[in-house]
Order: sequence, then C-alpha cells, then structure tokens
Amino acid sequence: MKWAIESIRAEQQFLRGYDRSAILGMAFTTLIAAVVSLKHEGFAEEAEWRAIYSPARTPSRFICSDTVVIDGVPQVIYKLPFDKTVSPEIVPLDIASVLDRVIIGPTQYAEAMKQAFVSVLQGVGIADAEDRVVVSGIPIRT
Repeated sequence: MKWAIESIRAEQQFLRGYDRSAILGMAFTTLIAAVVSLKHEGFAEEAEWRAIYSPARTPSRFICSDTVVIDGVPQVIYKLPFDKTVSPEIVPLDIASVLDRVIIGPTQYAEAMKQAFVSVLQGVGIADAEDRVVVSGIPIRT
C-alpha cells in the first residue's frame, strides 16, 4: 500500500490525463486483488497463481457458472476452461501448458485423490499426468 500511494503521488501529472472514475475503478480492482491474494507468510515458498473472477463487475464469455451441492450446501461455482479447443484466445491457458503439478496436501485419502487427479488429467490429454500429481507427505494434524 505504501508503494502504491507513493507511486500515485509521484505520477499525479500523468494520472490527470485519465478519467477519474477509471482511476478509481483500477484502484478498487487493485485493492480487491491484493486482499484476495494475501497469504500467510508460512506459505511464501509456494508459487501459485489465482484467478479472481467478479461476474457482476467484469463478466467473461469464457467463464460459465453452475450450481453444485457441496456438503449439503448449494453453491454457485465458476468454471474457467483451460482448453485450447474452446477458442484461440485461450490457447495460452491450455491446461497442459500452465499446469506444473498438483500437490495433494495432508489427507487420509491421498492415494485415492492422486488416482482421481491423474485420471482427470489423462482424460484431458496430459500424457505425463502421473508425474505431475504428487502427494506432499505432510502428516495430518489432529
């Protein structure tokens, strides 16, 4: 936040060339992304990326919604196609290109989950799926 405020102050002249509402919109979006992307310092070594989707503010023709029941609770979920056959615009997001690995964390069902993930990845054409799905080995805390 300190860096952002200093940058805004330093670039006031440049920013005056833009519509005030556009600047406020970008600032709001930046704050939302920052809040959603914060993670505990204990996980700093994890280099993941996150998709932030706000259909009311910025709908996408690629993202579809569905209602599913998870543990008895109906929830709206959004599906981002990681499939280059959907559109040429999605080619850079094809799952085989963006997925490094799937790490299965502490769970009593690690092997079943690994088999399921490998099966799904093979089903979408990832030949080396077995090598990309790993069990973390971290014990379950009780």
